[in-house]
Amino acid sequence: MRASTVILEEERRALLSMLLLEDGIEMVQRRLISRRSDSLQAPLSFAQQRLWFLNEMEPGDAAYNDQIFLQISGPLRLALLRESIAEIVRRHEILRTQFVSRNGIPTQLIRPPHAVPLEYFELRNLLYAQRLIEARRLATECVKGPFDLSHDSLIRLRLMQVEDNEHYLIVAMHHIICDGGSKEIFARELLGIYNALCIGAAIPLPELKIQYADYAEWQRQQREDEFRRQLAYWKSTLAGTVHRLELPLDKPRPRMQTHGGAQCSHVLSAGLTQDLHTLAHAEDATLFMTLLAGFNALLHRYTAQDEILIGFPFGGRNMPELESLIGLFANTLVLRTEFHVGLNFRTLLQRVRNAALDAFANSDVPFDQLVRELQPVRDPSRHPLFQVFFSMAEPEPLALSGGGLELRTLSLLDSSASKFDLTLYVQEAGGSIHCSAAYNTSLFEHASIKRMLEHFEALLIEAVSKPGRPIAKLLLRDGETDALVGRFHHCDWTS
Repeated sequence: MRASTVILEEERRALLSMLLLEDGIEMVQRRLISRRSDSLQAPLSFAQQRLWFLNEMEPGDAAYNDQIFLQISGPLRLALLRESIAEIVRRHEILRTQFVSRNGIPTQLIRPPHAVPLEYFELRNLLYAQRLIEARRLATECVKGPFDLSHDSLIRLRLMQVEDNEHYLIVAMHHIICDGGSKEIFARELLGIYNALCIGAAIPLPELKIQYADYAEWQRQQREDEFRRQLAYWKSTLAGTVHRLELPLDKPRPRMQTHGGAQCSHVLSAGLTQDLHTLAHAEDATLFMTLLAGFNALLHRYTAQDEILIGFPFGGRNMPELESLIGLFANTLVLRTEFHVGLNFRTLLQRVRNAALDAFANSDVPFDQLVRELQPVRDPSRHPLFQVFFSMAEPEPLALSGGGLELRTLSLLDSSASKFDLTLYVQEAGGSIHCSAAYNTSLFEHASIKRMLEHFEALLIEAVSKPGRPIAKLLLRDGETDALVGRFHHCDWTS
C-alpha cells in the first residue's frame, strides 16, 4: 500500500480511538488471524458470499468484473513479465481460487500454483491513433468477458504492444477475488519482482504469513462482543428507515433490476475545489465528507425526501496482516442523513462528518449480513437499503518505476454497466475535482444526468459561499429554484 495510505489509516485509527474513548468505549484488540488447518479449501468471506449469490442469480454478469489497466514504458522483457505474473499468482492463493458448491454450500477451492496465460497483441503495424483505439477495445473486451466462478481462472491478462518501448497491460479479475487495494498490491509486486528478475537478485518480498482464505475462515468465527456492538449500532441507525429513494426517472422502472449503464462526466473548477478544501478545513472535515454532504443535499433537493441513504465503499484493511494481501476486503457502508426545514449546509456537513466517523468505527459488519439482520422488504427492481452510491478515488494515478520500466495506472471505466441506479465517482486531479456519474440507462437519459451534475456544481458553489444559508434556498442553476425539480415529480413511473 502507498505510504500515504498507511499513514492515513493510522491517523484514522487514532482518531476513532479518541472519539470512542470520549463515549466511554475502548477499541477491542482483535484476535490475530492464524493459518487454517485445511490448505485446499475454505469458506467464503461474507463479501464473497454476496457476490456468489449475485452470480448465481445472473451467471457471468460482467457488472462485477474488475480490472487493472497499466501503461508500461521502457524495454520490456516479455519472458520476465510472464515469470513475474506467475510468481504473484503463486504468492496469493486467491488468484488461483475457484468457487464451487459443496452440498449446497459455496466453498473456496484453492488450485496449485500455475502459469496464467498472457495473451499478446502486436499493434505496431497500425497507425498510432488506431493503435490506442485498438488497445482500449482489446482491454474492454477482456474485462467484459464472463467468468465461470466454478471452472475458470478468475484472472486473465492481455498485453498490447503499441511502440517499441510502450505496452498496455490489462489484468481482468472477478470482484470476488480483488478490490481497489488489491490492484495497487498487484502493480507494486509486479514491478518489484520484475526488477529483481532483471538483475538476478532475490525477490524482495517476504512470504505472506496468511492468505485470504485464512481471513475468510477467521471472519466466520468472529462472535465477540465488539462485533455484536457494531451490529447493534447499525440496526439502531438504519432500522425503520425508508429504503426507497424516489429520484425523478426518465423511464418506467423495470420490474427486475437491470445493470445496463453509461457514464457522464463533469469537472469542477480549480477555484471551487480550493473553496471546498477551505470549507472542509474550517469545519474539521475532509474533502470526502464535504462532497458527500453536497451529494446528500442534491438528492434531497431532487426528491424532497427528509431521509437520504447513500452507500459508499470502505477499504476494510484495518488489521496490519491484511495490508499486503490481494483479496476482497472492501465493505459497503451506509450513510443515513435526515433533513428538516431550515437545515443549512454547515450543519449538514457536521451531520455527515459525524455519521461518517460513526460508520468508520463500526465498519466490521459485512454489508450482506447487515441486510439479513435488517430484513428490508425486498424489491427485485432495486438494490437493498440504497439506490445511489458515492465513491472518491485516490488523488492521482499510481506511478512506479524500476527495472528500466515505468508503470502508470490508467482509467478504463466500464461505461456499459451500472450496479446501482446512480453512482457518483469523484477524483481530485490537477487541482480540480473530476466527477463521473455512472447511471442506469433503463432509468435515465444522458441529458438528465448531465443536468444533475451541473446542478451539483451550482449547489456546491452556493454552499461554499453561503454555508449558513438553508439548503432549500441554494440555487441549482442561475435563476432556478425548487420549481425546476418539482416539475419532475409530476411523472411518477414507480407506481
